[in-house]
Amino acid sequence: MERFAKLPSAERAKVRFIHLNHTNAALIPGSDAQHQVEKAGMRIAEQGERFSL
Repeated sequence: MERFAKLPSAERAKVRFIHLNHTNAALIPGSDAQHQVEKAGMRIAEQGERFSL
């Protein structure tokens, strides 16, 4: 998240974190880790999410 912190908010909103292992607290809905990611203006990718390129 540090790497992306200086991006404008519109660009940070495009960031989706993927490849988290199953023990990563950021995968738990409502967890402090997930809130930190969202507070920084980024998100955790969700299964089945699709984006047009």
